[in-house]
Amino acid sequence: MQRTAAAILGFSNGSLTSTALVRFYLHQITRLNPLLHAVIEVNPDALAQAARADAERATGRRCGPLHSVRVLLKDNIATRDRLNTTAGKHGAMVIENIDIAKNLTEVQNVLFSNEHIAMIAEFKLSLNAYLSDLLYSPVRSLADVIAFNKAHPVEERLKDFGQPYFIEAEKTNGVGPVEKASIQHLNKLSADGLEKLMRMHQLDAIVTPNNNGRVFFAVSGMPAITVPAGYDSQGVPFGTCFGGLKGYEPRLIEMAYAYEQATKVRMMPGFKM
Repeated sequence: MQRTAAAILGFSNGSLTSTALVRFYLHQITRLNPLLHAVIEVNPDALAQAARADAERATGRRCGPLHSVRVLLKDNIATRDRLNTTAGKHGAMVIENIDIAKNLTEVQNVLFSNEHIAMIAEFKLSLNAYLSDLLYSPVRSLADVIAFNKAHPVEERLKDFGQPYFIEAEKTNGVGPVEKASIQHLNKLSADGLEKLMRMHQLDAIVTPNNNGRVFFAVSGMPAITVPAGYDSQGVPFGTCFGGLKGYEPRLIEMAYAYEQATKVRMMPGFKM
């Protein structure tokens, strides 16, 4: 406060200019910030703004007492200039090539097998509950769906797709001991794997190409968001996925939005007539 008061007095008696004050602050930041790490970003227009303030004061324009006094703002406060509003995400630390497990293929196989056991049983229960609650439907259960497909093989393209998962799910009898064991195994793999890794490294997000990490995020209900990252030589789009722990949705959206704004790769799709 004493320095601010001295600056205001200097502006009023002509012993200090905004440009001189800004140059002093920039020098101090350059000198001390490598040690203190207190300033993430300096306004690139600071000197230009100071010169404009000096010109306004010289013309006798009525200015408030804090006119052209430099301030530091926390970076979750938006400003009408070229400063980034990043809420602490601007100076991110990137940790590359983190191993989720020594043998990723083996872990994926375990995840898929246990997920499949639990999924087909829950699928039958959920579909039967949904169909039975419809006001009108030609099918009321998974068994009805299977029978309908068999009765209409051409329309339902059974030759192309078949219905092995439907038939396998129909053979299940709810979530029993086997399914519960698989769910517990999935939860343990998630807690000892990706969740533990993120907490150990204090990570805000795991970044993967496309949605390659979907299995690890999905098994424990962890949020993930995929945004455009570019196009291959054939013009086919590919993405970048940001995933995090439960409750991390706001920060993942912030990161994904900042990534999109920085890369600007999204294009309107083209159509060949």
